[in-house]
Amino acid sequence: AHERLVKPKMKDSMKLSKSVSVLAAMGIALSAHAVTVTDFGTTPPTLNVEVGQTAGDASYQWRNNEASQRDLGQSFLADTDFTLDAFSFQTDGNIQVGASGSAFTVTIYENDNRDAVGSSISSQVGNYITSASNPLAGNWLLFDLEENVNVTAGNYYTIMLSWNIASVTDQDQVFHINTNGAAYGPGRLWEYNGTTFTPLGYDMAFTVQSIPEPGTMAY
Repeated sequence: AHERLVKPKMKDSMKLSKSVSVLAAMGIALSAHAVTVTDFGTTPPTLNVEVGQTAGDASYQWRNNEASQRDLGQSFLADTDFTLDAFSFQTDGNIQVGASGSAFTVTIYENDNRDAVGSSISSQVGNYITSASNPLAGNWLLFDLEENVNVTAGNYYTIMLSWNIASVTDQDQVFHINTNGAAYGPGRLWEYNGTTFTPLGYDMAFTVQSIPEPGTMAY
């Protein structure tokens, strides 16, 4: 159920990125790249996983609702150079009415140390999974990036989720986290309240996947 066509090879993606840069330099408006969200079921992805930790013992809410803004994300250390194709987080709650089908953004930051998120290197938008599909609490959600992101060994990367419209009633999603700070030592859970990024001593239940080699199935 999770098979799909293999994405272009890295050199093809690089050609596309170069073409996009040329168009942008010419002042030609470009549409934003899209993120596709799917319910992956009760077990996390296992193919092409570069980094992650899949255990959880508590929950934490991603929101921009009637209460407040809390963008949510996870950082990781790239042990090798690879092309980031997708990532997954484990839910710990159902899809709320305000979040169903809502527009959101995935922003990826790069830094040479884990104590700050660094600079944004990719920002892609999508529409969240709908309540009609309503995966059970504990299911994994796969976020598939339309534009793959090249990461460099030795650098830290932070994947952040944010809702595009503020203060929507029940626009939130609860994710599974691990409160053991050693669950994934090189990274940490981050939150952003609209003003300040704050690292917490936890980790999300997460995986990060690279682009599959030609001739192999994704995820």
